[in-house]
Amino acid sequence: MLHLPTDEKEVDSLYDSCFAQKRIILLIENVGFAKQIQDLTPSSSKSCLVLVTSRKDLAMDSLDDVTLDSTLSVLPPLFLCYLSSPVVDSTVCP
Repeated sequence: MLHLPTDEKEVDSLYDSCFAQKRIILLIENVGFAKQIQDLTPSSSKSCLVLVTSRKDLAMDSLDDVTLDSTLSVLPPLFLCYLSSPVVDSTVCP
């Protein structure tokens, strides 16, 4: 039987165990403030690339790790299809 965590410490431990000993890319979309990034970045993974999108200008200098802060304009739909092509059905994009 699956044991579901009952408190925040158990939830954090289970979340971190999902990423332990793995190289991952974690995409966190529509972040409202920098603390959300810290809360969702697994502490157990030393090989974790975190990509963040936000409609707000985040205070990225408050994070401990190396950050690259870049502002992008809206990407054209065809470019988005290209980026997502490995995971999106080919009938979705021209």
